[in-house]
Amino acid sequence: MRALFRRGIAEGALRAGLTLETLSVLYSGLIKAALETTAGGRVGTEEASAAVITVFLDGTRVPGVSYPR
Repeated sequence: MRALFRRGIAEGALRAGLTLETLSVLYSGLIKAALETTAGGRVGTEEASAAVITVFLDGTRVPGVSYPR
């Protein structure tokens, strides 16, 4: 994941002000939360995975950069 984050920062897609460590911790925290909510039956797998992607990318991408959906 760090290589992917590094590439995103280098290409200007992810915010340069967030360290690789911070990005890794935030992403893994979202994954953990998604696993807990699906295991608890509160949301389905598709909903949880879509939420992780949306929350992570909306919070870490450079404003004005759009991604294909």
